[in-house]
Parts: sequence; C-alpha cells; structure tokens
Amino acid sequence: LIPVAFLCLFVTAMAAMPFWVFLTKRWGKRNVLIAGTALFGVMLLSLLVLPPDDKTLIFGVFVLSGFGMSALYLCPWAMIPDTVEYSQWKTGLRREGILYGFFNFAFKFSAAFSGIIAGFGLDYFQYVPNVLQKASALFGIKMIMTVVPFFFILSGIVVIFFYPIDAAMHARMVDAIKSQETH
Repeated sequence: LIPVAFLCLFVTAMAAMPFWVFLTKRWGKRNVLIAGTALFGVMLLSLLVLPPDDKTLIFGVFVLSGFGMSALYLCPWAMIPDTVEYSQWKTGLRREGILYGFFNFAFKFSAAFSGIIAGFGLDYFQYVPNVLQKASALFGIKMIMTVVPFFFILSGIVVIFFYPIDAAMHARMVDAIKSQETH
C-alpha cells in the first residue's frame, strides 16, 4: 500500500500549494512554514498511536501530512530571494549564487543525512530484509518514521521562528536597496 500512501501524500502536497501561496500573503512566509511544518510533524506523530489495520484513518493522516508538507516545498524556496535581498541590504553585495548554492547543498545534505539515520536506525533495531520482523524491528521502524523526524521538524520550527524577514521588513529592505542604487 506504499504507492497509495505516497499518492495521498504527494497529490495532496501539489493540490495544497495554491492554498499556502494564498496564506503567505496573509500570514507571511515564515508563519506559513511554521504552520505547515507543525501540521506535518503532528501528523507523523499521530502514526505512533493509530491502529495499523485502520487503512482509511492512516491514509487520511497521509493526506493531512501532504497538506502540511506542501508548505515545506513552497516556503523555503520562496524565502531565498528575500534572504538574497537581506544580504544585499546589509552588505551591499548581491550573492544569489552563494545563497542558492548553500541552500541546495543543505537540502541535499539533509536528504543524505536522513538516509544515513534510517540505515543506522534499521541496523540498530535489527531489521532483517525479506523476513517477518521481530517486535524490536517493528518498534524501530515506527520510531524512525515518526519520533526521529519529529525531533528534526521541531528543531527546524525553532530555527525558522527566528527568521526575521516579514512583509514590512522586506518592503524596507527593497526601498533601501533602491535608494542605494540611485546614488
């Protein structure tokens, strides 16, 4: 049922994009990112307590997870141009390449790091491929898919909470950059 779960997750993520775009205009990118990330994290944690045989409920959680995950795909990429302008505002230098490169590296590093964590976690909980799993392995898989990502999600929310650029600050930065360019 993995293909059905992924379908619920990713189709919902695509369908929710316009909603999050609309909400960023009202709440701001940072707040939308926090809200979507929090929803995604809570949905992951809910998988810990849901009965594994209730497929409808689990697929519903995947739909809600996809809704939250959509903000994770949208907002960070939308925040990079603001960060480029922030850098220009503070230093007078426009550093798109460095900032986009750093973000892309961090994105790819985090994907690789999650694979390493999953691999070491499966090894630690004694997962054996293609056999009926022991209770310890099943418990470990649940932890790797819920609690571990939730820890990183919560850490990300804390970091994003301190992101200072809102619409008012962005407008001030753009005005300051324009006035610097005219002089």
